[in-house]
Amino acid sequence: MIETSVVESIDDIPRSEWERVCTRDPLWQHAAFATYERAGFGADGMRYLLVREGDELLSIVPLFWFGNYALEIGGGCALDRAAAAVRKHLPRFLAVRILFAGNPIGTGWPSVRGGVETGAAILRGICGVARDLDLPLIILKDLDPALAYAQFRGDNKFFSVPSLPDTHIDIRWNTFNAYLASLPLAARRNVRSKLRKFAASGMRIEVLRDFGAHAAQLEGLYANVFSRAKAKLDHVDARFFEEAAAWPGAQLLACFDGERMIGFLLVVEHDGEAVSVRVGLDYAAAAEARVYFALQYEVVRIAIERDFRVLSFCQTAYVFKREMGCTLVPLVYVATHRNAVLRYILRRALSAVMTHYLRACGLSAHHLRAIVLGGGN
Repeated sequence: MIETSVVESIDDIPRSEWERVCTRDPLWQHAAFATYERAGFGADGMRYLLVREGDELLSIVPLFWFGNYALEIGGGCALDRAAAAVRKHLPRFLAVRILFAGNPIGTGWPSVRGGVETGAAILRGICGVARDLDLPLIILKDLDPALAYAQFRGDNKFFSVPSLPDTHIDIRWNTFNAYLASLPLAARRNVRSKLRKFAASGMRIEVLRDFGAHAAQLEGLYANVFSRAKAKLDHVDARFFEEAAAWPGAQLLACFDGERMIGFLLVVEHDGEAVSVRVGLDYAAAAEARVYFALQYEVVRIAIERDFRVLSFCQTAYVFKREMGCTLVPLVYVATHRNAVLRYILRRALSAVMTHYLRACGLSAHHLRAIVLGGGN
């Protein structure tokens, strides 16, 4: 018999069980979730749903929630500006109380055995937490479409909509030049042009393993990028960067103009995979030197030199990431609302909102169809 229970903190879960059940993705390591709890990422709270069959732990499902989450935030179009204007007078306009299940700042889902029976237990457990916290809207975030179909197709109150796809590069080259040679001619010329401009600037990129002392500076640079972001589920501050410096495999690619840091890329590696987690920029100083692009290509160079298998650049900025040679990895949300009428409306509205996000992030109609159908590129 499959049973569920809820714990308040990752400290209530034996580390050995966490590491056995959760995926090997760098952002699913134990230290990362300890940071999410202590340093925060903008949510109002966290819990963990444990799914067991007898004495065997089948799944750990992280839960986090927002009491006043703006549905339309981040797309950068007239909808967002109009909603922000209305919200000055009606603070809860297009805002919801929402429970998310999944990784707060990453993608993917813990490895789970079983099919619909296990999925049904997970949904019952999540719905129980949502009732306790009076959160009417539930979203299981960034699931593999095949997993979502295999485990959550049994409850017709839940529906799926496309999420922002992940972006991966499978490392299959021995040198950075070989990687460049694999790109289309136009992309290859763009890369070389950007790297020439960066080299001519006299700036430099250093890899820092111990970067906690720079936390306040990293917060400021990250805030510049966050303010322009298309989708804004989470927001991290100096406490997050200070803690992330202690994660196994964490490193900072820091760009300096003289002694002044004007850009960074936070990268976490684990078990042959690396994830580009957060980026920060001083746009006024970094734009002409193409610092953003130089940082991204430098992490590709490092991944090749260190024999990584996979390099993930996460979500958004799809036009550039496709030029880099990234593959789009389809992801879906599985969602419901406890009110049947609002559930009917949200089934359509969330699809429209996500299409809005996808287009704002640079995906064409062709790419949108591929994502909906489960394709990659």
